[in-house]
Amino acid sequence: MCPDPHLILLTIRCVPLDLGADVFRFRRFKRLCGTEFTRRRLVMLLTCEDKLKESVEDFKKRTHSGLEEIWREADTRHVFIGAREQETLLHQVFQICDELKNSKGDCMECEEESGSCDGFLDCALEANKQEETFMQNGHTKNVLKRELKVLIIGKTGNGKSSVGNSILNTDTFPVTRGLVSSAQTDLERTAQKFGVTIKVTDTPDVSNLRIDKEEANKRISKWKSCDPDVILLAIRCDLRYTAEEYQIYEQIKKVLGEEYVKQRLTVAFTFGDRQDMDIEEELKTICKELKAVLADAEGRYIVFSSQDKDEDKKRQLIHLMNLVPNFKFPSDLKRILLLGSTASGKISGGNALVRRNVFKAGTTMPKKTNYITEVDGMWLQVINTPELLPTRGFKKQMSSLLEASEPGPHAIVVFVRESQVASEDFSFFEGLEVYFGERLEHHLIVVTVTDERSSAGDDSLSKLDKIKCREKLCFVDTQTSNDKTEILTTNIKNLLQATEGDFLPIKRIPCDHHDTDTPTSHKKVKY
Repeated sequence: MCPDPHLILLTIRCVPLDLGADVFRFRRFKRLCGTEFTRRRLVMLLTCEDKLKESVEDFKKRTHSGLEEIWREADTRHVFIGAREQETLLHQVFQICDELKNSKGDCMECEEESGSCDGFLDCALEANKQEETFMQNGHTKNVLKRELKVLIIGKTGNGKSSVGNSILNTDTFPVTRGLVSSAQTDLERTAQKFGVTIKVTDTPDVSNLRIDKEEANKRISKWKSCDPDVILLAIRCDLRYTAEEYQIYEQIKKVLGEEYVKQRLTVAFTFGDRQDMDIEEELKTICKELKAVLADAEGRYIVFSSQDKDEDKKRQLIHLMNLVPNFKFPSDLKRILLLGSTASGKISGGNALVRRNVFKAGTTMPKKTNYITEVDGMWLQVINTPELLPTRGFKKQMSSLLEASEPGPHAIVVFVRESQVASEDFSFFEGLEVYFGERLEHHLIVVTVTDERSSAGDDSLSKLDKIKCREKLCFVDTQTSNDKTEILTTNIKNLLQATEGDFLPIKRIPCDHHDTDTPTSHKKVKY
């Protein structure tokens, strides 16, 4: 036993907020040192407050994926800190430390749940040693996620086995019709995709096995041994969601643990070929029980159809990989940076590029900032960005924005609304040159987006003649997503081939704390 710390400060950077690594690090620390040990001492230290594009209060009100878990464990104890507030931080930390000391006493012994290790310090040193070993071998902590383990749950007749077959793109799980479950026990199957081991476990509907509740709960509790990265809840989208199905889900959630399920949950809507309307429109009128399930899944869902082709199944699998924090994608990712104002067509273009509606419009800071996809053997990390605001420092915003693509993007795609071209202030493009230099034009694609096909053409594109870039493209809002996909992927592939896969290194530009102008001293930043 050893004296323990009075305080554990978990440092999280506010901008850019990408909690995947932070949540992974927190969970690992909690496993090493014990849940109760960590919870009673944890304080969130949120840094880079001065780079926030909103007030601290607004930031705290917003929901961030992964942040709520840490927030609860810390019992909402937190400190915000900017670049010039070290003394304030010290005072706040000492104040919280005194409060915790008064509530716990001057010294406590480490909880028994810390395990058989020699103490808190030994745990931390061992964790650091393991991380250093990974780094010395040229790896990151993502190496722990080379497998994708999927657990499929749900009611009999909802197509669980078909979902498993779709993920593995095989007929390995038996599919039968009728009221009796074809799966009486858990069934695991494995396949290799993209150099990754995919493990899928199909489970029986315990409510349909003629066993008592105690035995059913025992079977459910064993599912944890699968250690799933994703839990897929199969729900038919051609039938009304019933209270019976919801009770089955609630039972599973109670046995496995609410947080355990919610962190991994994704809804698998099956029988998608029988839908009468678009799934997003249909979800606006669903029952309260299904709304509760989707809320637990934080809106994550995939639609499966018996008419899915091999390409559809590949996209579904890649989407599942994107759902897993710290999943180890191929190391030769090409970073594609998307820039554009709220109404520029950037969201539509980004979704077309990744072939899935993952980016959402209507917010200054996108909820989903990046998505990884595969195009003809090339792996692309598509990075969505917030709109640059005229009222905030240009250099600060650019620095924060470009950090998302460190050490530098392989391609930059800028979207411009055609109806606003005449009034645009293109000092923005001059600003990009400051950060990337003369090589920028070889990695830059400019997409002009127009409302009507009749108004687009050479006249609109001629207004952008002064901008040096590899390609100038034109989209029409009425174009199909497939058309946009084909245009973007073809031009990005050509760009990557021409640049031989090199990326643009980002220059470090000192930021004045009071910076309000673009590098060319223009007050307005529109593009």
